[in-house]
Amino acid sequence: MLTVTPSIGYRLKEGTLKYNDVAILSSSFIMPVADVTITAEFEIAPPHITTTSLPAGAVGSIYSQALASTGSAPVAWNLENGILPDGLALSTDGLISGTPTATGAFSFTVKATNSAGSDTRSLSMKVVDFILGDITGTGEVGPADLVRLARYIAGHPDISINERAARVTGNDNIGPADLVRLARFIAGHPVTLGR
Repeated sequence: MLTVTPSIGYRLKEGTLKYNDVAILSSSFIMPVADVTITAEFEIAPPHITTTSLPAGAVGSIYSQALASTGSAPVAWNLENGILPDGLALSTDGLISGTPTATGAFSFTVKATNSAGSDTRSLSMKVVDFILGDITGTGEVGPADLVRLARYIAGHPDISINERAARVTGNDNIGPADLVRLARFIAGHPVTLGR
């Protein structure tokens, strides 16, 4: 049995896989005789956008999300329809990045293009006021948030934070209980942030 698998970004050109000039109608077949000549032509595959959803962003927090597609490189991206959240931009290499400046729900269509064709995808995302536990404003909760919160609680004068994001216990005062709950959350313990 012989299986034809094109390189990434390429596809078998329809009708070009042949043995002894007889067309083979699939990419796998059992060779009918011992001595045959196999020929095939490959072509650049157009992009197919594989990103189906986007994570939420938060006002004042850095946002960075790469869009993905199959197909041959280079793939150029652009905003086909709709608007991105204020403060975000789509680069030609498919990166949505920036710092959102306003809350809301946003719907838009992106387009990926290469020399073989293009594909579009409708996407949506939300921008919320803040993300509980995102002390550093990166849009994610992680160890750096724990360090920053600990320094803030210890009274380091050079540390400022979004206090609403730091109230992970739901209490008005930020203190050691917030630090413990955030540490447990980051470590993967079954705790929730907020009340």
